[in-house]
Amino acid sequence: METYPHPFGKYFLLEKIAIGGMAEIYKAKTFGSDGFEKIVVIKKILSHWANDPDFVRMLIDEAKLSVQLNHSNIVAILDLGSVDKDYFIAMEFIEGFDLKTLMQQVLEKGKNFPLDVACYIALQAAAGMDYAHKKMGVDGNPLGIIHRDISPHNILLSYTGDVKITDFGIAKATLKKSFTSTGMLRGKFSYMSPEQVRGENLSSQSDVFSLGIVLYEMLTGQKCFDGDTELSIIDKIRNAQIKIENIPSHLPDSLRTILSKALAADLSARYASADLFQTDLAQSLSHIHPGFLPKDLSFFLQNFKIEKPKIVPSEKISKPPEGTSISYIPGFKSVTSSHPSKKSFSGLWIFLFIFFAGILVGGFLIGKKIIQSRFSASLKPTVTSSPLPAPTKPESTPAAIQSRPRSRPLPENDHSQDQPLRQIPPPKEGLDTLTHGW
Repeated sequence: METYPHPFGKYFLLEKIAIGGMAEIYKAKTFGSDGFEKIVVIKKILSHWANDPDFVRMLIDEAKLSVQLNHSNIVAILDLGSVDKDYFIAMEFIEGFDLKTLMQQVLEKGKNFPLDVACYIALQAAAGMDYAHKKMGVDGNPLGIIHRDISPHNILLSYTGDVKITDFGIAKATLKKSFTSTGMLRGKFSYMSPEQVRGENLSSQSDVFSLGIVLYEMLTGQKCFDGDTELSIIDKIRNAQIKIENIPSHLPDSLRTILSKALAADLSARYASADLFQTDLAQSLSHIHPGFLPKDLSFFLQNFKIEKPKIVPSEKISKPPEGTSISYIPGFKSVTSSHPSKKSFSGLWIFLFIFFAGILVGGFLIGKKIIQSRFSASLKPTVTSSPLPAPTKPESTPAAIQSRPRSRPLPENDHSQDQPLRQIPPPKEGLDTLTHGW
């Protein structure tokens, strides 16, 4: 069993958000220099599909396709890679939940989905769809992107009021190399268009039909196409005949007209583009709630107590394995990092302080000993090699006695011999030391 957090390449997986038939979705964190941190979503292909080249190619195609899409209503793709042969896509993290969760919460509370909120979510999703449908390649030609899986699961809502489309995993574009096999259905059956279940060539109008189903379910709280089996659902969609009289009468006429046009089985009667769908939704919303803003959606979302995932603090994250490309992780030093951690910096400074202090103290002691020895040697008198003449007794010759200066007679009991000798001052220049002894 996996424990969190744990390293995954240059990311740390914090928790598993969801698992589907093809991939697992994780909330993750990545780091950069100088304390940079970013929360992302990792979409990792399931291990038993990792050896299937078709599924790997599909994941790669999704990343290559989505990375070209830069729109406020589309989840951004940040990275594509593999770790131990596990392919993954790193995507923008949306602090919130998907539309499916919100719809379930509304039903559980026994309430109706607000008309203005439903219109706003649908028109924002239509804006993202229209951008993808009209996206041009670097050669100036349309990419021909069709999402093919528009559903409440793939419409994300943030707590700040953003609406974003995600999961272009089965999107089809003219530049893709891995096309869906003929006759093979991929996607959620309840939100497919009639031409999709029939296996016909699809256009952007197929996504419009799918978004129409999503809007219908928000406004009515009921399934647009429901059945006991997938085959029964597919049969209802194939023979879809949704007209304005089949739409609940409690809805405003403008919304009933929009739904009947978006859900028309005949392509000539359906909206020709998501842009036209968005325009009618905006006009209807201006009558229901003039000036509806993202903060109004945010206020509505705050009424639902949906537990937000906890973010693991950086200091609780374990050390990454060798070979990771994380450049800086608070509290740890990566073997490939060019930015040492804070602990390594403090240890280095302590070592350098002790090292240089030892050099200074040792140098001081050695220098002191050398200087003192040299100074002491300079103070010693110079000893000549010539022998000194032998002293003579002054009393032995009369000349010496006559040359001695007259002195006072010593008093009796003179104990001068017991006293220490008085220090004789150094001779002055020009004076005879023999005549100045006293």
